Amino acid sequence: MKPAYWTLLFLLLLPAAGSSVATAQDLTGLPQIPLASFEEGPTDISYEVDLSRRDSHQFQVTIRLSGLDRPSVELLMPAWTARYRLRLFGRNVFELSAEAEEGLMLEVEQVALGRWLVNTEGVGEANIRYKVYANEPSPFAAQLNTSHAFLNPAAVLMYLPDSVDEPLTVRFKLPAAWKVATNLEPTFDPAVFRAASYEELARSPIEASDYQEQFFTTRQTNITVVQSGAFSGLDQRALLQGLERLTTRAVDLFGMAPATDYLFLYHFPEVNVREAVGHPAATVVHWGFYSRWEGLDPLLRITLQAFLHSWLGGIIRPASAAGATLTQPTVTESLWFLDGAADYYAELLLIRGGLQLPAVFLERIGAEITALQNTPARSIQPVTTASQEVWYRDDLWYRSPARSVDHRNKGFLLALMLDLEMRGATGNQRSLDDLMAFMAAWYGREGREYEGSEAVLRAVGALAGIDFRQFLTSYVLGTEELPYERVLALGGWSIYPVAEEIATTGFETREEGTGTLLVGAVEEGSPAARAGILTGDRIVAANGSFMVGKLPEIVAASRPGDILTLRIQRGMLEEEIAFPLGFGHRQAYVVEPVPSPTPQQQAIRAGILSGIP
Repeated sequence: MKPAYWTLLFLLLLPAAGSSVATAQDLTGLPQIPLASFEEGPTDISYEVDLSRRDSHQFQVTIRLSGLDRPSVELLMPAWTARYRLRLFGRNVFELSAEAEEGLMLEVEQVALGRWLVNTEGVGEANIRYKVYANEPSPFAAQLNTSHAFLNPAAVLMYLPDSVDEPLTVRFKLPAAWKVATNLEPTFDPAVFRAASYEELARSPIEASDYQEQFFTTRQTNITVVQSGAFSGLDQRALLQGLERLTTRAVDLFGMAPATDYLFLYHFPEVNVREAVGHPAATVVHWGFYSRWEGLDPLLRITLQAFLHSWLGGIIRPASAAGATLTQPTVTESLWFLDGAADYYAELLLIRGGLQLPAVFLERIGAEITALQNTPARSIQPVTTASQEVWYRDDLWYRSPARSVDHRNKGFLLALMLDLEMRGATGNQRSLDDLMAFMAAWYGREGREYEGSEAVLRAVGALAGIDFRQFLTSYVLGTEELPYERVLALGGWSIYPVAEEIATTGFETREEGTGTLLVGAVEEGSPAARAGILTGDRIVAANGSFMVGKLPEIVAASRPGDILTLRIQRGMLEEEIAFPLGFGHRQAYVVEPVPSPTPQQQAIRAGILSGIP
């Protein structure tokens, strides 16, 4: 018998004995910036962003403050944004000055990294001016060039720490023929926008260019799709149709839309970057070197992953997120659920929307199992610890398989297991779909925050009418091997190992500072050695990408014999060295349907793939 709804709510509201939730203070090694406090903040805050210095990649920003009644004003640049790494955006700020009425220059002191103090005693208004160098083609940063401007606002606009809840306006000085796309509140002036707070501003990406846009409506949600950059080969009609199918399926899954008006921002740069990030009312995708020959599937998949984050982590938020500040990011031990479920449903919704074959879903499951089983750290690091330490994954050594688990990798498999276990325990009447809808309603719509992994598992247990404490203890908080065969059998799938050839570089690397890798031991006789790679070489680019920290991912996505091109620095000289990747072996796993599934296995499999019990 299914538990009554009030029973579920009662179970969820009970405090968990001995539970602990990570806070921002648990993130060691990050700068702790003491902030001054004042009784009152400015009555008016407005930004002006001048895009005229496009050729030198420099935003010119003016912050206009009025109603000042304090001896000084603090200004900070955020240290992070919607990615698991510290960015320290203050490093791009220069030529900061402050001026009061009638040209009176105010004293400015930089008191810490990314933090300035302006002496405002005796003045009612002040203009703060500074420049920001921005030429990073990433949805997590900012870029200004002759073809477009993109702002992750946290990368460009300073804030007043005592006035983060104050309403504000942003005005753009635009080149001719450019316009602005953003989910900020518009005004009668197409270059001026409003935000209820700096937090809302920071979560509202902005594109300015002569972009193209398309529109559609799904489930009473107005969707705007913007494209800029090199997208001449893009089948815009097919992209729009795919987005409409996927967003409709996602809204149906959660039972609500993330926002009444939603924005997709696509930029297609001619550089090797493919990244996406989801915000509460917008998804940004930067997709470099787009080619019509690769199809839309990879683009739609990364879009959907980010779009799902509009709920997971953006609207359905863990309690630990309340401890985050713009200089001290959040740490949560349930990130495996937020990111893993997003990746899981990104695959499923492509199938449910008729855009991907079920066989691709099984290939993804096999690939995720292969990745986890070739991660020795799975036996020593719980996925909750990996979730808390995600901020370290920018370090090449830390994210090595011997050191840490990828929380998204194991989170995907845990989401699959929970779905199968819930369906198996309830005769396919309850599933992970029900959990998503419940969390969207109980936490997202009502603005509540959930208490981490234990709250997620209590909800699963209440919905399915079974005790999930062992699952929590063994696989989430613990490091027991996941029972693939037993759980996959619930959906009528089997698993078996195979030997797989993989690409290898033939040398070891370690990070050296920011943006370079240092070559360690080189395998004698390897293609890299024959091509002239030497111990001590500095790698500054790989296959045209200066994001060399992604070299392991580049190699993992390649096949033996594929050509790897490295830009090498030796002393004062640089050269490019190209060589074929070598051959290696690992144990991989294949997941496929069983020959003669039972009626229950067929029902569970169909329920997962269709979303219909």
